[in-house]
Amino acid sequence: MKIIQVCPRYYPYAGGVEKFVKTLTEELIRAGFEVTVFATEPKLKKPHVKKLIDGVEVHLFNSYAFSEIGYLSPTLLRALKEIKDGIIHAHGYRSFPMLEAALAKGKDVKLVVTTHLGFSKVGELAYKIYNPLFGNIIFSKADKIVVVSPAEVEKIPLLRKFRHKVSYIPIGIQIPNTEFNDARCFEDKLSMLYVGRIEKRKGIDSLLRLMSILDEDKFSLTIVGGGPYAKQLKDALNRLKLNNVRFIGKVSERSLQELYKKSAIFLLLSEYEGHSVALTEAMAYGLVPVVTDVGGNSYVLGDAGFLIEHPCDVDKVSSILYDLYRNRKKLVSRSIKARIRAQKLFNINKIISRYISIYKELQN
Repeated sequence: MKIIQVCPRYYPYAGGVEKFVKTLTEELIRAGFEVTVFATEPKLKKPHVKKLIDGVEVHLFNSYAFSEIGYLSPTLLRALKEIKDGIIHAHGYRSFPMLEAALAKGKDVKLVVTTHLGFSKVGELAYKIYNPLFGNIIFSKADKIVVVSPAEVEKIPLLRKFRHKVSYIPIGIQIPNTEFNDARCFEDKLSMLYVGRIEKRKGIDSLLRLMSILDEDKFSLTIVGGGPYAKQLKDALNRLKLNNVRFIGKVSERSLQELYKKSAIFLLLSEYEGHSVALTEAMAYGLVPVVTDVGGNSYVLGDAGFLIEHPCDVDKVSSILYDLYRNRKKLVSRSIKARIRAQKLFNINKIISRYISIYKELQN
């Protein structure tokens, strides 16, 4: 069975969608499938480049990107039209590669789409235009539609029209093979972590307001990631002189794993989320999540952490954190719950088997 995974970007670009596609692709290859990745690269000077990345054949196509969204690529569209059979699996509803996969679909090609939706206020307004123009094309052409969170069906009414094609399969991650370590829950200073894009809508300003009211001898925060708000974040840190916050930008996968192991609490105070890969990974390492109740966060979290109403009240977040600081047994209990929930629901092996079932069903 030949499978083409189509996504806006690919590793080493470190977005949540791209990270999941990389994991999915590598696991499918281990399971014996023939998988190739088609992705766009805005900085590519040639129309098309083929690479081998960690044993995966990756085709990169030049594209036009707008503020790191969109990724319109005529060269990708032409390449997809040359696919005459097999399965095309496109990721990222709000990016043009999924639309191009739908437009290029041949009569003997099966199309699977995984939406990976986020729901910022601007995004929801854009969907009102995008859905009737392009969403109908994508969902009509798709043989199977996968949502990574039930929140997606709630937020995109158009999906209800195609309910017979829709399956819910959450994001899957590699479960870390590490022993549970509760020592980090008993440190004099609790280490907290944010991992994600550095943009205003991810609640970066809320994180800084929170850290300005917390005792710097009791709490520290490490911020990991890159994005359009990085300069403003650096400027704010210089201006506010927060000794309990460090911004380290993008890091390697190994360095990120070490940060997960050493941190006790995961903060995500964003305006929107679909299914956050970083939140899921943090839970798998036993970090206790304190997150805003937006998008798919509640479905990921369950009772393993703390949901905060958005817009975020940092005083309420502060109250939760001080309660955890005083009650370390409670912190450990939630840590164990988070790890168990991630292992039970989001193990990539379980997710892979569900996608394989879809592929085989479409091939029969």
